[in-house]
Amino acid sequence: MATNSSEKRQSAGNSRPNKLSKMVEKMRRDGFGESPSKKLLKQFCESTSAHGFHKIFQGSSILHRIVWLLIIITAFSGFSAHLISLFSRFNEGPVNTEISVYSTNFVFPDISICATSHFSLRRYERNPKIRSLNKPIKELVSDIRSFWDPNNESDSEINGDLLNSLKSYLHEVNITKQSQEMILHCDFAGTICSYINFTEYIDPNYFSCFTFSPRERHLLVGGERDGGLSVIMYVGDMMNFISEEDSLRYSKGFRAVIHEKGTRPEMLEGFYVQEHACTYVQLGYTEEVVLRKCAEEESLQPLEFVDRYGKVTQYRYSVRDCQVNLYQNFLNESCRCVSEILPLPAKFRNITRHNITFCHHINEERLKQSRGAKSNDSSSVREKQECHDNAINEIHKQVSAKKTKKDSYCPLKCNNTRYEMRVMQNKWPNDANETRQALWEATQRTMHEARSRGDSTEVLEEIMEHLKNDPYALQRFAKLTVYSHSTMGNIVRENWAYLARNLASDIGGILGLWLGVSIISTFEFFELFIQLFSVRRKENQQLQAASAADAELA
Repeated sequence: MATNSSEKRQSAGNSRPNKLSKMVEKMRRDGFGESPSKKLLKQFCESTSAHGFHKIFQGSSILHRIVWLLIIITAFSGFSAHLISLFSRFNEGPVNTEISVYSTNFVFPDISICATSHFSLRRYERNPKIRSLNKPIKELVSDIRSFWDPNNESDSEINGDLLNSLKSYLHEVNITKQSQEMILHCDFAGTICSYINFTEYIDPNYFSCFTFSPRERHLLVGGERDGGLSVIMYVGDMMNFISEEDSLRYSKGFRAVIHEKGTRPEMLEGFYVQEHACTYVQLGYTEEVVLRKCAEEESLQPLEFVDRYGKVTQYRYSVRDCQVNLYQNFLNESCRCVSEILPLPAKFRNITRHNITFCHHINEERLKQSRGAKSNDSSSVREKQECHDNAINEIHKQVSAKKTKKDSYCPLKCNNTRYEMRVMQNKWPNDANETRQALWEATQRTMHEARSRGDSTEVLEEIMEHLKNDPYALQRFAKLTVYSHSTMGNIVRENWAYLARNLASDIGGILGLWLGVSIISTFEFFELFIQLFSVRRKENQQLQAASAADAELA
């Protein structure tokens, strides 16, 4: 009996491991013992329509599975790098530029003209007084000349400093040319006009300039008279300003610039109209439509500048004038002065109240000092002058090297108008008598109009005397004709080269290239991520509940 009982207990003990091993094997086959996340991943890889993923769990050997795992990881890396490059290109906003020719109503621009001689020699010779100094202008020029060059050594740099220093006093005396002394006759679109149709613009470098802004800008095109402006101008002074030793040298004639309606003329961007010549300017018309880093003109504030007489003028926005504002602010912060060679923003109209001066200004006390003392007491002025020159040079270097960040503060306009010029010149007509008679009649009409308005006529009388007695009088005149010969214009338009639909298409392409994934497979991945998130959340909740139960038992 005892023996049978012992045998039964032994057989029962042997049967328990067999049952346990069978249960473990069944659990292994059914996936029990694995974490829910791992089980979910395994099921996804075995059932997804994406290529290659099932081989990670169904490979013939461990090495085979590892190789496929590395292949898929490499493919994901390539896909990620390719995807980043696509988004980077999309964010850059590349554009294609399209150029087309079309028929348009030509819009006539503004035209500004300056005499290259800067001043009127006749008015300078009268030696008017500077009111604040109670000093004649010739004496002022001599003092300024001595300040900048105590050793009386003349060169172009000294002359430039002299001119800049003189600018700060020119609001007290007018020695520049007047419009009736420069513009003897004009003809616009077949209609006679005169100097009263020009408005004065005070340029920081050329001083008194005059701008023609027509009321009617959509003109007939195809002829010099029917489609443009013709101006006859008097060069006048044949001598350099100041003296032969200390002169401000210039090319005899005029400086002209063509610019958009309502914008400030930048005379340094213009062209020369030579004396004793007819200058013809044939205009082309181009509209530019920009997309990148631009702003609509309605959102851009007009810019205001103040001239040496204290007159504030508002101009349409331009990148150039916006940068002038930034440059003057930069000079004010760096050198505690503003430049005479750049337009003055309206915010500096009362510069003395802000303890700011022009960078080349020499005050009355230093001008009154003896010549020997001037060189010893000029350090502050010279420091500002050197600071000014260094700042201007630095600005030019940054702009030329395209390192400046000012473009972010001065955006381009999205719609711009540009005028292309073809300039031609020839001498006055050979028929001197006929030309002389035409100039005489034009001068006479201008003189009658000046007298009726109470304007000075002494220079006009001098012109008529020259035309009567001087055989070389024709050399003192110049003619400018500006017109357009075609109704065809150009439009330069930017179009986005990489749109959102292109990005979506390329993403679909690289999904197939790198991962063999379709739209259906993509949604399978989304579903997997949602399920993994849900499983992980439940696991965390169970762990927190178990931790709380252990804490209560403890």
